[in-house]
Amino acid sequence: MPWAVSGLLLLLLLVSLWGVGGAEGAEIAPARPGEDTVTVTAGDTLWSIASAHGIADDTREGVYRLQKRNGLSSPSIEPGDTLIIPASR
Repeated sequence: MPWAVSGLLLLLLLVSLWGVGGAEGAEIAPARPGEDTVTVTAGDTLWSIASAHGIADDTREGVYRLQKRNGLSSPSIEPGDTLIIPASR
């Protein structure tokens, strides 16, 4: 019985570690015509970038489109990251 519990715990650990990677290492298509890139600087957020580039009339939609276009699983970005700015609608 202890082996079954240990095996189950090991399986849960492996499954949880497998899902931690998010979009890291995911292949993102290069910027297409009409798209631009931006390098994140200190203090930038997806909200500020989406707003400054007018990605959508609603900034919430712009943040969503930034995340989706760049394969981000969370809104966390860091200085030095390069983001593709989707074409405005």
